[in-house]
Amino acid sequence: MDVGALPTCCMAPCSAAFLAVALGAGEPAGLSAVTGVAAHASLPDLGALLQQAAARLSRAALAGFVQTETEEDLDRRGKTTAVRMTKSAEIILPDGTRQEEVREALEDGYDVTGKIRKFREERLRRAQREGKPLMPDVGMELKVPFESSEQPHYRFQVVDADPMTLRVQFAPKGDPHRRWVGEATLDAETGTILSLQGKPAVLPHFIDEMKVEMAFAKDVPTGAMPALLRVEGAGHFLFFNKAMRYTAVSSDFRQSLFRPRE
Repeated sequence: MDVGALPTCCMAPCSAAFLAVALGAGEPAGLSAVTGVAAHASLPDLGALLQQAAARLSRAALAGFVQTETEEDLDRRGKTTAVRMTKSAEIILPDGTRQEEVREALEDGYDVTGKIRKFREERLRRAQREGKPLMPDVGMELKVPFESSEQPHYRFQVVDADPMTLRVQFAPKGDPHRRWVGEATLDAETGTILSLQGKPAVLPHFIDEMKVEMAFAKDVPTGAMPALLRVEGAGHFLFFNKAMRYTAVSSDFRQSLFRPRE
């Protein structure tokens, strides 16, 4: 999903940098065994549902929304030791590119709203002087395996099904770099992604673990939009160990006038 289509287009720079490292080169993460579902006449057509899921994700680029982000430091048990940053912003995508109006930002408990706004304004002016679009912070892009451009790079398999939902595992077909392994729950009738859990198929050096969770909003006019994004990771360098959690809660999804070219 590109910058205009959030699941992850809204990470603060600190979390974005962490994610960028976690998407780098390293050693392949182990893939869990796939247990197939026995053939059944009433089992939905997975290929058709994947097409529907991709269509819903492409519509997400039309959205505007409000988002609150939180960055936390964690101890070895996953308990919060410090809240590094919280930020509330209105995200608008009038022409398929991301614009952000920061409402409030706190860093280590101190108000840094003006600092964050100034930083973004300076980046925008620099981009305008250079005649270039405002680029996202490094690492902000996280491509969902169900996007139409990503599906050819993955294999999908139904591992559980009931009349309402399908549980689908995904893993890279070829080069695992910048790809994901995990599973998602899809609506069995519409193909809408309800939730997704995964991790990088390749873990880089210095990153010990990382997991991503998404819960998608239901019945919104803007396509498949994650109402909750959570990224947890831990790594080390020399004698230092670091664990963090990034959480983005989004709401107030709305349609914009922009329509992508066919």
